[in-house]
Amino acid sequence: MLRSGFSLAAASALGEIAFASEKGVKSVPGAYDYIIVGAGSAGCVLADRLSAAGFSVLVIEAGTGDIQQAKIAEAGQWLLNFGTDTDWQIPTVPQPELNGRSLIISAGRAVGGTGSTNGMGWVRPDVRDLAVIAGLLGSSWSIENMYAALNRVERFVTGNSAGRSLDGKITVGRYSTANPLSGALIQGGGEVSMPFPFVDTNTRRRVDGIGFADMTFAPDGLRSGPAQTYLADAVIRSNVDVISEALVTRLLMEGNVCVGVECVVNGRIERFYASRDVVLSAGALGSPKILMLSGMGPERDLRRLGIKVVHHLPAVGANLQDLLTTFTIYTAGPAYVLLDDGHLGTIAFASSANSPSSSPPDMSIVGFLIPFPFPPGIVADGRGFTLVPRNSKPRSRGRVILQSSDPSVPVLADPAYLSDSRDLKAALESLQLSLELAAAPAVRPFVGQPVFNASDLNSRAGKLRFIRENGEPGYHPASSCIAGTDPAHSVVNPALRVWGIRNLRVVDGSVLPEMPGLALYATIIAVAEVASQIILQGG
Repeated sequence: MLRSGFSLAAASALGEIAFASEKGVKSVPGAYDYIIVGAGSAGCVLADRLSAAGFSVLVIEAGTGDIQQAKIAEAGQWLLNFGTDTDWQIPTVPQPELNGRSLIISAGRAVGGTGSTNGMGWVRPDVRDLAVIAGLLGSSWSIENMYAALNRVERFVTGNSAGRSLDGKITVGRYSTANPLSGALIQGGGEVSMPFPFVDTNTRRRVDGIGFADMTFAPDGLRSGPAQTYLADAVIRSNVDVISEALVTRLLMEGNVCVGVECVVNGRIERFYASRDVVLSAGALGSPKILMLSGMGPERDLRRLGIKVVHHLPAVGANLQDLLTTFTIYTAGPAYVLLDDGHLGTIAFASSANSPSSSPPDMSIVGFLIPFPFPPGIVADGRGFTLVPRNSKPRSRGRVILQSSDPSVPVLADPAYLSDSRDLKAALESLQLSLELAAAPAVRPFVGQPVFNASDLNSRAGKLRFIRENGEPGYHPASSCIAGTDPAHSVVNPALRVWGIRNLRVVDGSVLPEMPGLALYATIIAVAEVASQIILQGG
């Protein structure tokens, strides 16, 4: 609903901040310079940077504006968002490589997007991923520009590690160094068949190795996401309005020019207008949906749903990627100490046997050491931990499927998990390394019993069966509106303008030419930082 004066607890001690201005939003032609659709990670960045430059900005968010609620504001409550009113819960089509199972992809349904509901792990992208982006999109997206953007984002508060930014927007801390299990996992990383070298996380441009995890919350335990930082700074300006619980139904077009958006607010249809650009920042599942509802996408699919074709763009919704996650859960052993000191304890990256050295690692293992093992409800709180093996650099590509011309009907996601055989090899090898890590001499005293039949995983066939039966979405969907130089195979150009349409851009994880290896959160925010510079420079 449209709300006047709903507030946000800002980690930066700004206190309670009015979101929607008391004067109300304006619905006359050209009322705003920019309209941003989606107050997720990218949208929050854009709202701050564009309004700071003096432009008037309207941000429209379909999710709730109540981000003071504990499951969003308090870092220790993040798991309570799954499967609730703050989760979009996007269904997938049956996945052939996962025994035909249909799964649910979680995405934040709130101001801040998934940055308000995620697990807050912070991983800077590998330089090899950034080289791909730069090679495809040109000098604005250079490696140095992306690292400079990351420095504008990050405010590292637990030490002074080399290469870390100490004065950015989002608080990043390393809270698990005192946990003896974290140290044991790092030592155990050197005891597996493919040893992980120790790395000082986020200080090197290549992420290979194992180290203590970094988290985006403050030492007082409050989440420090894009809403609590970038948007909190933006909304105190008189040139920014924000609407929550407003469903965008279509883009308003005059010929090939996007002039605004139509949305449902308080049960009524409202129209808002931009004199410069409308920017879609609704995420990898939301942005292609809005484009297709507005007649921009694969012509055949649009006609099938009775949607008038404004512009044939075959790549809209294509190339969807997401990593696959499995969980190896263990009860606590005699050396285990109950500590709530950072949620993620360690994170490790490695390359599978057939991955070229020119590519970033395609496997990762995340150590969840929080008192409530992830997923919750399997082991009693405080009595276990989880190691999460992932194929962190997926090659499989699927699509976002528009089911209906009715905007209230959710899209279907088809990530095509494991459809590329390289992903299956990485999933198998990462699972094997996770099992070895739990059995390593340094880790063994912390382990009670596996909460799965370990004997079933002694063979390749057993591991494959385990992955097919238990694999779950990695909640990192990306690349469904990719940027490029050819409108036949991309959706936006290097300035993130939609091909063939004036005054319309897409800025979020959907524009990434390929998914970075388990660094989506940090990468999306850096993309938005670079995009804001491109926009302000007239690109």
